[in-house]
Amino acid sequence: MPRKKSRVLTEKQATYVDSILEGKSKSAAAREAGSTPNNKHALERSKTVQEALATARAELEDISTLRRVDVLEGIMESIDMARTMAEPATMISGWKEIAKIMGYYAPETKRIELSTEQANVQKKLEMLSDQELLEMLQKRSLIVDVD
Repeated sequence: MPRKKSRVLTEKQATYVDSILEGKSKSAAAREAGSTPNNKHALERSKTVQEALATARAELEDISTLRRVDVLEGIMESIDMARTMAEPATMISGWKEIAKIMGYYAPETKRIELSTEQANVQKKLEMLSDQELLEMLQKRSLIVDVD
């Protein structure tokens, strides 16, 4: 099913999007669009290209009616088959795929917010030299000289 050409995309961008949707690698798509593989990042970062890819993928998802839940169910069935056949390596492989789909490998983001008073203390400590910090710690007997 040919994708409708967008008036917003340049010819190069449209060719790149079409190539990606056909399953070509980003480098091959960039070459086909008349760009060098090293310059593919400029095409990838373009908002219009990202929007066009997202829209096309959403349309494909609607047409195919294949959803994340369907993929998960298929993998779960495969894991059950591997369990029946006593293939633990295949089961682990299936569970790894499920973990990827569910986003369990994504890094956790920790955010630490400082109050104004804490930020001021931090600025004062950052302005101290190493020697001044060491003297301050020794005064509070947090560091014991081992000499």
